[in-house]
Amino acid sequence: MKSLGMSVVAVLALAIAAPARAQLADPEEPAFLEPLDKWQVDFAETSCRLFRRFGDKARPVFLRIEREIAPGSYSWSVVGSEIPAYSSRAKITIVPASGAPVWEFDAQPYVKPGATEAMIQWLDRDGAMARNFADNQQLVIRGPRKLDLPLHLANVKAALKALDACQTDLMESWGLSAALVAKIAKPPEATGNPGRWATNDDYPSDDRQKRNEGTTTFLLNISAEGKITACRTTKSSGFESLDKQTCQLLLQRATFRPAEDAAGKPVESYFILTACGGSFPSRRPKAQRQAGENAALSIF
Repeated sequence: MKSLGMSVVAVLALAIAAPARAQLADPEEPAFLEPLDKWQVDFAETSCRLFRRFGDKARPVFLRIEREIAPGSYSWSVVGSEIPAYSSRAKITIVPASGAPVWEFDAQPYVKPGATEAMIQWLDRDGAMARNFADNQQLVIRGPRKLDLPLHLANVKAALKALDACQTDLMESWGLSAALVAKIAKPPEATGNPGRWATNDDYPSDDRQKRNEGTTTFLLNISAEGKITACRTTKSSGFESLDKQTCQLLLQRATFRPAEDAAGKPVESYFILTACGGSFPSRRPKAQRQAGENAALSIF
């Protein structure tokens, strides 16, 4: 929502190109940064994530691996003072040790003004890179402006297995079976203009007067014909009227091309999107502001 209005942002619209495989890794073995602690699985309300720190405790590098909603895909990001502050997308190379295949990705940069650390994020769209890792994988992340980051991903296969189990549990809690998810080879595509699915004119008058705002995540069930069959809130704004109004608008206005299986046949699917709240001071319920929304578990 901007200025007491409403807008919809599709989570699946992460426009990062799929990876391209190169040949073999550089034979030179650098000094790999070792883990500072165990892997942590973060059980968030709308996603599952792995976290780990590497290198120097005073200036650690943070690695995050998140299961994307698109079946089989993983979002990777690294944060640290050693990451260049790119101003636009950059081509990075993931170079595993021991002569394994090299992977190339288009990475999206994120830089907070005044911060001493930068972040880059890339999408392993089909999970092929993760599936090729050894359990104690060593790799180097390389890119423009002398990016050269060697990491030792100890116990990464076991950690990824725990991440996948978390994602399966999360999807089942939303009423999505593993069998349904497994059938989807190509996710559904939003058609038209998602920015017009909910507009300023749609804001509930009572919430407008009270300056209620929040961010809500929705799960849409989509038929093999591309029709929305159900809408449910997976993360509330804290205001039932906002959640209900937005769901009704999505049921009326959102349109999709159906998902497809490996043979190109339309299949039932789902879509996750987020409605974002306005520019006035936050009026989220006090309990929601103060309570921790995630639970983390250290493993391996």
